[in-house]
Formats: sequence, C-alpha cells, structure tokens
Amino acid sequence: MFKNLLHLVKQSRSAIARKILPEILFYSSRINLFPNEFVRSSHTFLQFLKRSNLSPVNTQGSPVGIIVSPWLCTAVPWYSITIAIGLAKKGKHIILIWDDSFFPEPSVDLRIQNLCIGYVLDYISQFLSVIRLSLEQSAPDREEDQQHLYKLADLNLIWYSRAESLTSTDLNQRSAYQHKLSQVLPLTRKLLSRIKFEYLLVPGGIYGSSSLFMYTAKEKDIRVATYDGGAGCLFCCSEGIAAHQSDIPIAFTKLWHSSTETKQKAIGIAKQEFHDRTEGKDYFCTQVIGTQQQITTAFSTDVLIPLNLEWDSAALGKHYLFENTIEWLLETINFILANSNKTVVVRQHPAERFPFCQSLLDLESILHQHFGHHGRFHFINARQEINTYNLLESSSLVLPFVSTVGLEAAAMNKNVLISGYSYYKDLGFVWAANSRQEYFDILLNALNSLLPNLPDQQDRAWLCYYLTQICNLTFTRYNPELKDFWYWGNQEPRELFEDTVVTDLLTAIDTDTPFSWIRHCRNINSNI
Repeated sequence: MFKNLLHLVKQSRSAIARKILPEILFYSSRINLFPNEFVRSSHTFLQFLKRSNLSPVNTQGSPVGIIVSPWLCTAVPWYSITIAIGLAKKGKHIILIWDDSFFPEPSVDLRIQNLCIGYVLDYISQFLSVIRLSLEQSAPDREEDQQHLYKLADLNLIWYSRAESLTSTDLNQRSAYQHKLSQVLPLTRKLLSRIKFEYLLVPGGIYGSSSLFMYTAKEKDIRVATYDGGAGCLFCCSEGIAAHQSDIPIAFTKLWHSSTETKQKAIGIAKQEFHDRTEGKDYFCTQVIGTQQQITTAFSTDVLIPLNLEWDSAALGKHYLFENTIEWLLETINFILANSNKTVVVRQHPAERFPFCQSLLDLESILHQHFGHHGRFHFINARQEINTYNLLESSSLVLPFVSTVGLEAAAMNKNVLISGYSYYKDLGFVWAANSRQEYFDILLNALNSLLPNLPDQQDRAWLCYYLTQICNLTFTRYNPELKDFWYWGNQEPRELFEDTVVTDLLTAIDTDTPFSWIRHCRNINSNI
C-alpha cells in the first residue's frame, strides 16, 4: 500500500507532491510502526474521490475554509474533504486548509498521517484550492495570547491524560503543549488576515490546533462551524464547538414559539427516548440496569450530584464559578452537610464502567478522604448496579455540572442548580448563578425548600431534551469514525450526497442554521 503511495506521488507534478516526496522516502522504512488501517483508508478515499466525477469548481466570491488535519488516526480528514466536495457541488468557493502541524509533538504516526493526507490532497488540488498551513508566514503575537494558550494547553492535557492532570504536577507536559500551540497560532492568524473567509469548517474545536482556528477566527469575526461524532453517530454546530452545542438556544427559541401541536409532538418523542434511556434500552445503553431491576438503596437521596465524564469535550472549559471539578464538589458537599440535614449522593457517570470512557481522576478516593466518615454522604461508582434515574426520582434537588441529567431532572419537575456554563443555562428551566456567592445563596434556598419551580419548566426541559438527544445527536453511518468510513468510503458518492443526514449537515453548515432545527423539521414532518 505504501509503495503505491510512493509511486503515485513520484509520478505527480504538483507542488504538494514535490513537498511531501522527501518525507515519504524517509518514512517508507518506518511504515510497519504505524497503524496500517489509516494508510489503507487513504487509498480507499482516493478511489472515492475518483468516483465523484470532480471538475474545477467556483473560485469566485468569499471562500469557505475547510480545515483538513490528522485526527488520532480517524477518518476526520476524509470527512472534512467530503463535506468540502458537497459544499463545492452547492456552488461554494472552497479552500482546503491542510493543517500539517504535529500536535502534541512530532512523531512517526503523525508524519505518516500527514503523508497520507498530502497524497490525497495532491489529487484533489486539481479541482479545489489547497493551502498548506506550515508554509504560511507568521503574524505578530498579541498580549493576551499566552493566557489563552495556557488554557487551551490545559484543556488538551486534561483530554489526553483522561483528567489525570487535575491532580498531577506535570507542568512540563502542559508547557510543551503550550509551546506547540504558540508555534501554530501565528500561522493561523496570518492566514485569516490574508484571506477573508465567509466561514470556516473545523473538526472538534478544542483538540490541538482546531482550537486556534476558533480563537483567531473570532478575532476576525469569521463564523466557525464544527462537527463531532463517534461510531454510529454525528452532531454539529453551525457556530461554535459541536460538543458544547452552542447553537441549541437558537433552535430552542424557534421551537418554543412553534405551534402547540408541534411542541406536543416533540415532547412526546422526547418522553419515549427518556423512557428507553431509563431502562438502559437507548443507543448507548448507558445505565447498568433498568429502573425496574434495582434493589432499593439503604439510604435516601435528597441531593443528587450527577458527574460528567471529566475529560469529555462536552465538559471541557465549562467551569466559570469554580476553578475545577474538585473545588466545586468539595465546597458544595461541605456546604450541604454543614447547612442542612440532607443526604447528598454523588453519582459517577455510568459510562465510566467502560474501559475507553474511564477517567484517571479518582474522585471517589478524593471525596471519601474528605467525607467518607459522614453518614449523609454517599458515592456511587460507575460499576454499582444502581440506576441513576431511580436516584433522580427520589431526590428533591439536583446539582449537575453540565450533564444531560440536568435536562431530565428539570423535566421531572425537580429543582436543578447547575455550576457549569451549559448550553441550557439560560433556557428557563434550571437555576444558574452569576457568582459563587449567588450559587450558595440559591443552594441554601433549595435546601430550605424555598426554591420555586420555574414557569413552564417541564415543557421547556422536554423540548430542549428533544432538540439535543433526538435532533442534534443523529444516528448515522455517515460519520468521521474509521469504523464507519469503510461503509461510506466504499459507497457511490452520489448515494452519500443524496442521504438526508448529509444534505441536512451541508445546509446547517452553509446557512448558519442549527443542525438540530433542520433535523427537527424533518422529524416532525415524518411523524405527522
């Protein structure tokens, strides 16, 4: 396979091929060190491109920048290029931006991924413009850059270390991440200063230099759409980080002002999904056991604190009242135990029972060290056969960070006080504070049963649940995971671009319309 790549690049006369040929020659002897599946995928994707009947397309008007970069040996670069082709077919002026930086550090696997990407871009450069980021000039630094780079490096370190960095003192690794990001930042800034893009499409938005495109695009007032996903599923955001679901409030406002009939249909769909989830029959089978299988616990649950996956992109960078999760939990639990006779239960995310999802932040040990002696404190780990929704049913107050359980609790008419900057923070069905003092004031009122239910709380929560869990989170094999790439990468391109998920995704990205709203319109029409 690698010999084929070498031969094709030798035969090419393009500038890209001339740049990557020395690297291919150097790394050809090291191919056995690399996961061959990604190398194989580059060949399959090239055949996909050749079946796409590409021709030189529009180069008029403000261009759309599509970031193409290595992404942990997944099919993300192929997915981005496929979206670029779809947008080009809609008449958009496309520029592919090859982010060939080596984050978090140069390695054989990253170099070979970049060689495979260069091999594919060498072919597609006949039809679409390609810019290689490493060949850009540098723009001057700004005073605020280092503080922002420190934050981005910290988020990436938490992701890479599976949250272990919250309790570690590995300052060298954080410094290395920050240094690498600081090398790439001037290149992204110069590129966005040199070309006025209509908008950008970036995978993720937090990982590696994808965060730098978010940062520099904001400086230039350029919209950034993002996508994310996993095996069997996809979601996107028309402006903002996909995992943060930043455009949900826009879709929510539209839905809230829809007809009563439409809202009731959406609520009905949401309740069915919720029922399946409580019984562990949803797509992810998150719960260990169903609600009907659980043996009654020996303790009551007055206050429930459901945890996020600490390292997950959905939770990264969302603290605004507390420094981190450890500080939030210690101060909150201590306040509850000192100011009430309530029992507080912390529920570890059930998905942490799966090896891939496990966090290296040992909150169970930390909390038991501080509160293990206290009879009104209980920690339920991910492996215990206790259903989160049974705990939710018996609780009177729920204190999530940015968890989906906050939506579900509000829909069940519980008082909900969140501590993180969630997409549902200001949608009218949960309590949120603007300061730490206000957080504890609201918490004290809740503990004393002085916190009223919010107007239309349940309907609002169900509608938001519907938009996020049914509409934005879309189950499809057209996603950037390599496992599903073998399905669509071997398909006829025409079939892919006619699929409703793909057409809806392209519409959301190009028109700055929330994907959840577009999918809602399709869902409701199909359910009438």
